Amino acid sequence: LKWLGADDALWSCHAQLWLSVSARWSAGSSDAWRQLALYVDATNDPWWTQRFATCGKVSRTGRVQPSLQRVVVSAGPGVPILGEVISGHRHLGQELTQLLDQVDRSAGPGQVRRITVVDAECCYLELLHGFAGHPARDIVTVLKGALGQGKELLLPGPWQPFRERDQLREGQVVLGTRPGQQELTLRVVEMARPDSRRPQPTRFVTTAAVETLSTRDVAEAYLHRWPYQEDLFRRGRVSCTAIFAQVVSGSGPGT
Repeated sequence: LKWLGADDALWSCHAQLWLSVSARWSAGSSDAWRQLALYVDATNDPWWTQRFATCGKVSRTGRVQPSLQRVVVSAGPGVPILGEVISGHRHLGQELTQLLDQVDRSAGPGQVRRITVVDAECCYLELLHGFAGHPARDIVTVLKGALGQGKELLLPGPWQPFRERDQLREGQVVLGTRPGQQELTLRVVEMARPDSRRPQPTRFVTTAAVETLSTRDVAEAYLHRWPYQEDLFRRGRVSCTAIFAQVVSGSGPGT
């Protein structure tokens, strides 16, 4: 169907249906943000082929080899609504805008604003500027690496309890302070565990206003990446590995 040019139409129909269904599911949930959320993530898996193929770094094997990168966009409850498989590796941040544009086209006009939750690997300054300047999109990610190193938390608010052992507080951070960079001030929700052996706090950075996502909602939206999306990748990898082993042994569906 891909080679017949039908894949875009099929993904569009699929997205229209499940965006509507997942919004109804989320509307009855205690986590109201789920009807606004989109999760985006990617994984690189080894592509065991004897033919020439584009290579990329595969963390599972610890080497550069022929690989397939799967990028999936999921709705708030975890329903995959758009997927793309490419050979080799491309930076997810560079593909993100195009994927979200495709989701917008599928969803149609008049949809509610969307909150995009992505891994820390997408947290680079140009992408954050893009979301900050977009009237209908907000991002939630984690501030890590060189971009967040040494950044002081400005206007820190009072701590509030979160889950059983953690606590949260609001603040702001100024990014892009190097020469030639455009400065950007963003909202930060800082999470810490007072009795932890690793006192380094986690900083969730977002372009969403408090009226859109509360302090607790920001942390919940990011932390739910595992049950709502990343677990799908884990189960998919396990299934693919099992099928590959069956094919190699001559007992699987590919024989």
